[in-house]
Amino acid sequence: MSSILKEHSHKTKLGKFLHTLVHIFLYIWQLPQNFAGLIYRIVLKGEKRTLKQRNTAFYVAPTMNGGVSLGNYIFLSEKSGLKEPVYDHEFGHCIQSRILGPLYLPTVGLCSGLHCLFHNSANNYYDFWTEKWANKLGGVEGYAGEFHYHKDGVIRTAYTELKAFYGKHF
Repeated sequence: MSSILKEHSHKTKLGKFLHTLVHIFLYIWQLPQNFAGLIYRIVLKGEKRTLKQRNTAFYVAPTMNGGVSLGNYIFLSEKSGLKEPVYDHEFGHCIQSRILGPLYLPTVGLCSGLHCLFHNSANNYYDFWTEKWANKLGGVEGYAGEFHYHKDGVIRTAYTELKAFYGKHF
């Protein structure tokens, strides 16, 4: 199995139990987003899971544009899926979801979605508060949409592995 698909393993029974307990709590805490993510996954056509890290599944979907983070599910367009920093940025939205729980969709989700729809291309998309915060939480503070970014974020990606995945699936 590709190293980008490996999930962190826990060595003790107590560690595994606590990890599972936290995972269940966070899934319920983010239930509106997780439910929306499951529905979105059903609606999308041809999505492929590129990696799973930090209890979050990343999918690339050829039928969409940009990126969407819904609880434990992150969806990227084919174009965005090759930009390593986008994984960190979208995971930043996932952290926002974990912090805000059921308040994520009416606050960050709604504001970010409206910003995406009405964004003026003369301004940097990532200057909006929801996007700046996501960048900071994802470890790519200052990211402005570049294909490659000078700083590694919290999600481990390797461009060569992503490119090979694309070659196999798209």
